[in-house]
Amino acid sequence: MVTGMKRSNNNENASSSRKIRKTCENADAPSTSRQSYTSSQEKKKKAEKVVIEERQRINEVVEDDELVVLEENIEIELISRTWRTRAYACFPAPKIKMIKRNWNEFTAKSKNVNFSKLSSLEPHYWDIIREYRNCHPAKSVEKNSAMQKKYLRMTIDERLEFWKNQAQRIWWHAEDRLLFDESIRQKRKIEFCKDLKKYFKMNSETPSQNVERCHHLAVKFLEFNKKKFVENDKSLTPRALPEEFEMFYLSKLAYHPPRDRMRITENLSNTDLGSDGMKIPVYSDCAETDHREVHIPESLCYDYISANVIDRASEPKLEEAIGMAEQEKNKIICSCCKSENGPVNCFNNPDCRCSMVNQRLESLQGNDGRTSFTSFKPVNFRTGSAAFYRYAAFACSEECACKGRCNNNVLFTLQKNLFQLEVFRADIATGFEVRTLNYIPAGTPVMEFRGEIMNSDRLEENLKDYSMQLTDPAEDRKALHPIIESLNFTPEYLKVLKMINKKEWHIDCKWQGNVGRHLNHSCIPNLEPFRVYQKNFTPGHVSLVLFSVKSIMPGERLTIDYGPNYKGLREGWCACGTFACRNGMDFHIFNKLNYATIRRCFEEIMQRENEDYDKLIEHWDENYYRHVELVLQLRDDRLLYKYGNDDYPLPEQLM
Repeated sequence: MVTGMKRSNNNENASSSRKIRKTCENADAPSTSRQSYTSSQEKKKKAEKVVIEERQRINEVVEDDELVVLEENIEIELISRTWRTRAYACFPAPKIKMIKRNWNEFTAKSKNVNFSKLSSLEPHYWDIIREYRNCHPAKSVEKNSAMQKKYLRMTIDERLEFWKNQAQRIWWHAEDRLLFDESIRQKRKIEFCKDLKKYFKMNSETPSQNVERCHHLAVKFLEFNKKKFVENDKSLTPRALPEEFEMFYLSKLAYHPPRDRMRITENLSNTDLGSDGMKIPVYSDCAETDHREVHIPESLCYDYISANVIDRASEPKLEEAIGMAEQEKNKIICSCCKSENGPVNCFNNPDCRCSMVNQRLESLQGNDGRTSFTSFKPVNFRTGSAAFYRYAAFACSEECACKGRCNNNVLFTLQKNLFQLEVFRADIATGFEVRTLNYIPAGTPVMEFRGEIMNSDRLEENLKDYSMQLTDPAEDRKALHPIIESLNFTPEYLKVLKMINKKEWHIDCKWQGNVGRHLNHSCIPNLEPFRVYQKNFTPGHVSLVLFSVKSIMPGERLTIDYGPNYKGLREGWCACGTFACRNGMDFHIFNKLNYATIRRCFEEIMQRENEDYDKLIEHWDENYYRHVELVLQLRDDRLLYKYGNDDYPLPEQLM
């Protein structure tokens, strides 16, 4: 917003501002043909030129460092490559083009290929694609765009130069408006999906569920610091909260970026379309003034992938197991009839094979406070034990008769890409982090952690800090094997499956990964990983999904617990900044508190965050009220938002 103390009497200002607004709105209207697309690009260039000229003219009349208020205030937000007005503060991305992959055809193509030797010191996803080496069982994979193929062929040095050439300084980053526009987009996504609109609730937490979440976090705090929780601790009376808690820690964890930012790229995945149905921008907020001098680390030069990768040349036994899992006798899919009226009720169907396995996995939680894994209800973490060991789910898939559109698919909302993410760097030492631009309800799947699946024998020392454990042989032998043996697999497949499950498998994301590789550690994380199986029980059929432990506010950092072996904790330089941080200056104070007082700390934090979020919504209503009344309508085969006499094009990714 251009504001100031002096008012200009120049009558041309009002007409100029209207000219900018009209030009920008026309430039952002979605086109329906190649000719209109070209015309739209020309309009964008004209809009940029008009805005630059207008800014130069404004600068000429600035006196005594005071900005001149135009007759009609011009809202200028440089969020994308053009100056945008009103509704255009976000990054729309079209739908993803997917291709179907036939397992038999893939196997036939890969028979006569000579495999090259891959290095763990550089990206190699392009070699895996070129040599037909990826044997991951995903049936639908994202089609690589021309831009992505070009990027995948680059060396690390070429990628560093590629990122540096994309870097652009962003003036007047409108954070408040960006969060509002993303909330509107999220709302429209839910409205456009009739299943989400009817069954998914953004604010479905009850007071008792909030208490359970605070209990979960408090027990994790005790376990993280090698203390034991007993049921009698629930009856303890909380002590007075330390003064340090009120002074330094009782505030929301939202990141507030500066007005002047350096954007390295507007799309981390390097695709023309945007991986996962959205574009993920990358910012550097380290006071770098010249885009040519922005620091680009090699860690940003990885291959962005839309599904896990399995190198069949390096993991022949796993490839054999995945191939045998494709046999009809070994598939775990349901025959529940597809419904035209809404999601199929697979979860409550006693004849649904996927639901039966899902509920068998649920029984592993014990008898006290079980958590059900369904499509629309939030996941409640009822204990402090790590979700990885205690919780697991089995979901219907696209190969089922229900096509995964049922209430037994905990990944349903994840596939709708409801939460816009941003990668940013506030400090060179800390590196890149991830934050959400949307409100995320507690117990909701946020993202899948992706990378290359490999066994522990191949996990070299330089990869360990970039990997997450996918299986645990000792625990899985006790919990999963009885379920696997009851599924009537062929004897040959059961033998191979037991053999590969004796190994410890990991997801390595150093050179192949997604936005999850940028998640930072926190001693009080807001994301918790657990495993979701689909179609079978090989390491290739499991997804490591990150769920929100609590409600996450717009702008808040997304974090996970790296575990007790995290190097930052061992060497004393963890910088998560929470009251539970073992390297924090006040940890000696909080470490002496009992369970009840620790739980009270979490309750206070959640209460403050909810109050701040309510204030943010009130602020949006007061300042951007016109968007609240936008009405969707169809005209000339185009979907538009209608408000008064103004038309607002629908964000492209919803078209």
